[in-house]
Amino acid sequence: MIVLRLNLLRAFAAVAIACAGLAFPATAQNPNRGGAESGLPAEAREFDFWLGQWDLVLGGGQGLATNDISSFGIDGGIALLEDYRQGPYLGTSVSYYSPREGRWRQLWLDNMDGLLEFAGGTQGNKFVISGNLGTTKTRLVYSNITNRSLDQSADMSPDGLNWQVSFSARYTRRDGTSPADVTGYGSSGKRSVPMNGILPPAARQFDFWLGDWSVIGDGAFSGGDTITTYGLGGGICILQSLESNDGYQLSGVATYHPQDRIWNFVSIDSDGQHIDLTGGLRSGRMTLEGILTGAGEAPGTQARMTFDRPSDREITQTLEVSTDGGQTWNVRRTLNYARGSIAAPENLRVVKAKKKKVVLEWDDATTSETRFELLQRTGDEWTVIETLEPDSTTTTAKGLSRRTEYRFGIRGCDGFGCSEPAEVTVTTR
Repeated sequence: MIVLRLNLLRAFAAVAIACAGLAFPATAQNPNRGGAESGLPAEAREFDFWLGQWDLVLGGGQGLATNDISSFGIDGGIALLEDYRQGPYLGTSVSYYSPREGRWRQLWLDNMDGLLEFAGGTQGNKFVISGNLGTTKTRLVYSNITNRSLDQSADMSPDGLNWQVSFSARYTRRDGTSPADVTGYGSSGKRSVPMNGILPPAARQFDFWLGDWSVIGDGAFSGGDTITTYGLGGGICILQSLESNDGYQLSGVATYHPQDRIWNFVSIDSDGQHIDLTGGLRSGRMTLEGILTGAGEAPGTQARMTFDRPSDREITQTLEVSTDGGQTWNVRRTLNYARGSIAAPENLRVVKAKKKKVVLEWDDATTSETRFELLQRTGDEWTVIETLEPDSTTTTAKGLSRRTEYRFGIRGCDGFGCSEPAEVTVTTR
């Protein structure tokens, strides 16, 4: 995480900035945070030493920075989420272990048009991850890892043979934090910063899943699912938090990887089952395939997950499994998602009625609207005359005629539709 001042080195700066936030230990594990017995392989805990709040001293007099790392998901977390700050420079990343690939993957996004991918694992007594910036290869080496600090260096190479150390950083824990102190994820990563189109359009293919859902499944499953984004530029990943009324839980993370042009979805549930899938849109249908591991699962069990959308407020998610190499598939679970409609505003009332304007107030009956619309009725038709911010509870209709009867309505809207309008009739003075 370092902003190099020379324009000539701007391309390298993007890599160095992102790389400083990555940290993978060769041996460090936290025994208090899940493990293979929970359905996650032991390697999925290698990154736990990074959890917490850090102060960074950047090599070469490049300055200071802070980095807050939190976990997401049940059983110690399915992924690590990063919130990096160095003055006006901001960055976020998501990191997770892929059993299907046998390595860690990380996706980084910053507000200097940096969109980078890294992958790697243990090499001897060090942990090394690598990526590419165009034709330039990068190599990040982590060493001297303790519960309080670590060292990191970044190497660059045009050919993968001749390497030059170009960056170094010293991490020190802030305020006595430790990996065991950090659980869950905060709102700091949900920052909206324009990214000048750095995220490819395909990174928005899963946005149809965002929101709060009621979920009914086959058998006795009934519960809810909350799908949110994390990171800059509209979100670098999608986070799933599913919970049934009888206590079943599932946490999932979906990321789009531009280099591979593919979506990756990983999840862990309270039954100890771990899913690792890849895929994308196929003829308008999101289809992901990969592996399913966990207690009671046959070795080599394959999984396929599909999303069908009958409407903007409905999704059917189907999980199929195969134990014969994909020759035959059996439905393991079907979940029917229903998006709640926007509740209509309540108690619409006239506060003031003057000669040429009317002041209206109402009670906001929902928390999920993205806007309110002020309507005016003429005959049998409603016309939108003003668009208001979410959580608004008052507005003024102006430019009216004296001694005239008007019929106004106010309705809440989200990205999928609007509520029925609350109505009121008023006569100007």
